[in-house]
Parts: sequence; structure tokens; C-alpha cells
Amino acid sequence: NNLPAGIVVKEINNDFRYIYRNQEAYNRDLYKNDPVGKNDFDFYPPTVAEKKRQEDIQVATSGKGMHWTVEGKDRNGNLIILDKRKIRVDGDELSSPIIVSIEWDITQLELMRRELIESKEKAETSDKLKSAFLANMSHEIRTPINTMLGLNEMVMRTSTNPEVLEYSADIADAGGMLLTLINEILDISKAEAGKLTVERAEYDTLTMLREIRLLVIQKAEEKGLE
Repeated sequence: NNLPAGIVVKEINNDFRYIYRNQEAYNRDLYKNDPVGKNDFDFYPPTVAEKKRQEDIQVATSGKGMHWTVEGKDRNGNLIILDKRKIRVDGDELSSPIIVSIEWDITQLELMRRELIESKEKAETSDKLKSAFLANMSHEIRTPINTMLGLNEMVMRTSTNPEVLEYSADIADAGGMLLTLINEILDISKAEAGKLTVERAEYDTLTMLREIRLLVIQKAEEKGLE
């Protein structure tokens, strides 16, 4: 009687009368008297009892169990979700075949499962929106960087000051790395869409090391590193 389930055992050859029935976890006071020897028509409205009878007949004649989930309301009007099973258990020379019905109260478990599915869908939607944002921002991000690099190139073409040219070269290198980084970030959306292509290309190790140096040199100098 303390199980979170309703368990009913019916005798097939005796008008599906109960030989055992516990107090349902979700409806403890459904009945007060001993249910043994009674059947569904003693406890439920005729339409409900007839539906249960047809299910019993189907399981009894086919030998195949039934398994389904149903939503409803308990006696207090609260949502209840039941995992229901019916099976036939064959008897022997001393006992007749029986129907065993089990109704598990899975309300909390099912609500938790639905909440997880909803959270998963929200996360997937958020991820898609992020990818769409990155793809749509491609032009808006590149345009101001290209403008700065273009102006810097004009300085390099017109200036004769060695120090200015050195700084402008560093700006051009750093700007180029920034564009590369942005392109790699934007490639995330391509990867998630399954459209990312991998290319083989030669590269200059010394140039790569110089680019890495430009990325870290300011912070290194701030810390007194050489």
C-alpha cells in the first residue's frame, strides 16, 4: 500500500474479479472495503469499466502485454501521469491464468523529462541564434577593420619617418591577424552547419612566431619580460 503504484491482479476465468488490489498511491481512499471478489464494474463508471474490460480481454486472448502512458487528474484535480502495464500470467493445474495490472505514478519524473527537453531545445535555439548572429555580423565586423587598415596603408605610402613606418607595419600585421581571428570565429557557424572545409597551405614559421610575438609583446613588457 505504500508503493507509488496501483497494482491489481484479476482472475481471467472468474469474470476478471480481483484476487488482489492495493490502495492506489494517487487515490488512497478510492475504496474502504476489501476489493477481493469484485471487479472494475464495482469501482468505476460503466464506460471506464468497460474500457478496462476490453483491455483485459485483449491481453487475455492474445497473451501480449500492453504498455502505455496516460495523463489525467487525481481526486484533488492535480495533474497525474501514469505509466500503465497489463500482462497475462498463465496458471498451472492448480491455478487459473491471471491479469496483472500496474500503474506507476511517474508525474514528477515525466515533468522533469519534459523540462529537460525544453531546456535542450532552448539551448539548441540559442546556439543557432549565435551562429546566425556571427554570420550576419561578418560584414559589420570586417568593414571598420578594413577601413583602419586602409588608412594605415596610406600612412605607410606617404610617410618617410622610419619610426612611423615601423609602427605602421606593426599595425598592418596586427590588423591582419585580427581579421584572421575574426574569420576563424566566423568559421564556427560554418562548422556547426557542416560547411567548413579544411585546406592545406604552406606557411612561414618565422612569420608565425613574429605574429605571436606581436600578440604578447605588450603584456610581456608590462611585466618586465624580455
